[in-house]
Amino acid sequence: MDSEWTIPPRRMLKRKRKEMRDRRQQSAHFKITAWDEDATQATEHLLIDARTFKTRPVFHIPAAKLEQIADPNRYIVSPSETFAYQNRVLHGGSPLKIHGHGDVRFNDDVVMPMLIDLHRDKSGDYFSDETDVRSRVFFGNVWMSLTPNEMISQRRGIELAKGTVVVGGLGLGWFVRKVCEKSDVEQVIVVDQSQELLDWYGYKSCSAHPKVSNVICDDIYNQIGKHGDDAVYLLDIWPIQEGVNFDPQFRRHKSRLGDRLWGWGWRPESAFFEHNQLNLQSPLQLL
Repeated sequence: MDSEWTIPPRRMLKRKRKEMRDRRQQSAHFKITAWDEDATQATEHLLIDARTFKTRPVFHIPAAKLEQIADPNRYIVSPSETFAYQNRVLHGGSPLKIHGHGDVRFNDDVVMPMLIDLHRDKSGDYFSDETDVRSRVFFGNVWMSLTPNEMISQRRGIELAKGTVVVGGLGLGWFVRKVCEKSDVEQVIVVDQSQELLDWYGYKSCSAHPKVSNVICDDIYNQIGKHGDDAVYLLDIWPIQEGVNFDPQFRRHKSRLGDRLWGWGWRPESAFFEHNQLNLQSPLQLL
């Protein structure tokens, strides 16, 4: 994975810079809103004051603009080279999706922590064995990132957190932090099936929160029912936001646990399928 870096065509970078300028001009017509990770509501076209959007990086490395994405000084590769971490600059005016609502933009550049899949590209295809790391970072699929959609869509899970909480899926640690900050949460148990992520930054991240009593490497479904009769289980383990709705294990546990089990992207069956015009036999239409 250390062969020569494939430089993106200059015309591609030029085109992307022009797109960014055009988007900034389009955003000038929207009302600017201050960002509050607990309260800002999604709208069809949400424009956020970039000065109010603050994230906490997992690794303190220089942020990467478009032309710096493949700079080895601006990303960190996981021990087994499954992921790369980067604090990537989202240029002002660039639209991001808010699921089920519309889009969100910023009036200036913001920095977003993210994990990049070093095995698959943005279209979901596997890289060849000869593809070097820098190319994988530049063209790799974003596995997870701290976006407004991520925060807005996880608020319901945070609302349900109380007493003993079992979090399935560490992510970038934002959700765990928000759960720990609740006064009515007594202890938090974090479960993630990736030993690589836990060794890389998970154990250290969780140790910053006194309420985290245990960090377990396991499939979260093996842990349901093992942490007391009143434990609340909050899961974010799917690669797409609607993935929970096609997970038969989640549906089985949900029918028994009710509000003691939450999954990122979960909707009551009728509302979900009416919105997407899909059925249980066609999950690939979401990909």
